[in-house]
Amino acid sequence: MKKPKMTTITVIMVFTLLLSYSLPLDSNNVHAIDAVDSKLFGFDRRAYRSSNDAWTTYTTDDGLADNYILAVAIDRVSNKWVGTPNGASKFNGNTWTTYTTANGLVDNYVSTIAIDEANNKWFGTLGGVSKFDGSTWTTYTTANSGLVDDDVRAIATDKEDNKWFGTLGGVSKFDGDTWLTYTTSDGLADDCVFAIAIDEEGNKWFGTLGGVSKFDGNSWTTYTTSNSGLPHNSVTSVTTDQEGNMWFGTWGGGACKFDGSTWNTYNSANSGLAHNWVNAISIDRRGDKWFGTDGGVSKLGHEGWTTYTTADGLADNRVYSIAIDARNNKWFATWGGGVSVFQDLEWHTIYLPLIVKSLLHAPHEGGSAVGVCE
Repeated sequence: MKKPKMTTITVIMVFTLLLSYSLPLDSNNVHAIDAVDSKLFGFDRRAYRSSNDAWTTYTTDDGLADNYILAVAIDRVSNKWVGTPNGASKFNGNTWTTYTTANGLVDNYVSTIAIDEANNKWFGTLGGVSKFDGSTWTTYTTANSGLVDDDVRAIATDKEDNKWFGTLGGVSKFDGDTWLTYTTSDGLADDCVFAIAIDEEGNKWFGTLGGVSKFDGNSWTTYTTSNSGLPHNSVTSVTTDQEGNMWFGTWGGGACKFDGSTWNTYNSANSGLAHNWVNAISIDRRGDKWFGTDGGVSKLGHEGWTTYTTADGLADNRVYSIAIDARNNKWFATWGGGVSVFQDLEWHTIYLPLIVKSLLHAPHEGGSAVGVCE
């Protein structure tokens, strides 16, 4: 009996059917298949990535309040919120809506934005704090509350739903009823507070113009250039990674990682960091670290350093804030260029039965394999 020929169409149909059942995430636009060549229970493990490596920029032409962006945050239903000197703008995926003092915002200069567990939006401005629940605005200032200073530069929410406000006059904590204030007289390194992060143990970390202060609820510990490996005392961004390491961005000293005992510094001289003025740090679901600097965006991933600038599609090289959405897209707040969105390439693993691998590599009319790049 004559053996039937395996055609290109047949192989593609079988391969497509398997992909439709195998790919764990968005499998549109398959860009490449890369063989890892390892067998596991009769399956061939392969990696693929989607061809979504693209930049999109939003400006005032699209509905943004201003092209000079200070903050970007993402709420519980995936709306993007942007803070500018001319109000706050919300993007629902299709249209932009801007909120100003005419709507209830306490001041149009929005320096920072935070989203709490109830999806309330908290805006730090030059004139105090505004909370927006989607319909009602509530304002807190030094005149009507215990807020220590009206110039609010950082906001964070802890596991008990307490709000922590970093201002140019110290730190204020608000539990919904009572206000408490902490300053240098309590142990804070400096009263000018530009960043707040809360680690898994509930410790609060404050980036100030005089170093980093950690508060465990009872006692304060301060790290400076004189008593630690902190590269610069002006600390403008703080975050924690999945391993519990603390990351600090500074104005002039680059970035550093602190694991509780050892400090590692990354700057433009000893690493691929684009610029030593680091305004923002964010960590994506792969564990890659993203640094917003005055010279572009730098990523520290498993493969090393990569920098993105206006030459690649970034709207402006001065990046003041970073947010990462549920699809791992990066939203960059730039100073003068609007908001840039980066759809990042992702690698995923699939498992192909070995019989399919043999089909993919089987000779067919034309004499070449189909669908695989090895």
